[in-house]
Amino acid sequence: MAGELQFEVSTDKLTYQPGTDILVRLQLTNSGQDPLIVNSRLALNRPHRSGEVWLEVTGPEGQLVPFSAMVNVGTPTPDDLAILKPSRSAGKQYVLQTYYNTLAAPGEYTLKGTYRNTWGGEDLAAGPAWTGTLSAEPVQFKIAEADAAAAP
Repeated sequence: MAGELQFEVSTDKLTYQPGTDILVRLQLTNSGQDPLIVNSRLALNRPHRSGEVWLEVTGPEGQLVPFSAMVNVGTPTPDDLAILKPSRSAGKQYVLQTYYNTLAAPGEYTLKGTYRNTWGGEDLAAGPAWTGTLSAEPVQFKIAEADAAAAP
């Protein structure tokens, strides 16, 4: 069933000016023939902590950009589950700098995302939710050099 659920991470632009928000979109898509129950909360946190998504951001010098937010998302609830019909998606958007506040140096970045749901919601009348781990294809974006002409 893992082949039926796809996880994608994308940015809204390829190049960002210094100081502008980097918007990251997380999306689950049912590419199968049958409806799937998924944990669509898509809570972002540090790897292997409470939450369904973690991101790995690699900076221009090949260093990992540290996750800098304090997150307390708790456990999912039945309201976090969604039924995805075939070809349907559920998603969420985040401002990357909220979670990686040192993300500012000009250059090329690589963003990798992982979705993991361990809560099957077995007590639900609709049936169990999809559980497992999915990795998104890495995406790249760039933070441009500061415009010297704009400096005072």
